Amino acid sequence: MITLNVNRDIIEGVLNNPAIQQRLIQWPLLRLEVSTYFTERYLPSDSALLQNLVARLSAPLWLDDFGVGSSTLSMLDSRVFEYVKTDRRFFWKYGESHAFDLMLNHLNDLSNGVIVQGVDMQKHREWVAGKPLAGFQGRQWRIKQITDCDKSNKGGKAANMLKKRNNKNISNVIFCNSALP
Repeated sequence: MITLNVNRDIIEGVLNNPAIQQRLIQWPLLRLEVSTYFTERYLPSDSALLQNLVARLSAPLWLDDFGVGSSTLSMLDSRVFEYVKTDRRFFWKYGESHAFDLMLNHLNDLSNGVIVQGVDMQKHREWVAGKPLAGFQGRQWRIKQITDCDKSNKGGKAANMLKKRNNKNISNVIFCNSALP
């Protein structure tokens, strides 16, 4: 699985460039992460833009950084997002609370599941144990480069390795698998 962070400019660029669309269609395991900052105001035109993107690429959308204050549950009611990823600082602040558990239930009702970011320490792993999650990310796992994924796939074995790169507001996650083209 490959996730790619996109913003409004990137989405509009993809929608206006058939050559890029053709290249992206060749990646059946591609997922597009939309920052909650994109959806801050979430007008009907935003929903239409995202639905157009999904229709052209057949790439599911993930909502990234839920909990930074720019997203609402009503935005998720559009059902355009396959998964929701919580913001790591939000998780650190509320991850042990009953309110966090209630929020997970709502997010799970409005998507296929929740991925918690920020599982960086053993105590964080304990917080997520038993919670209804699709997955979690954090610094508990060794960082892999995309070239490591390519090397491991030459032998024909499924790699299921994680590459995480942080650069201020950028967070890309790539799950490498031998099924990738």
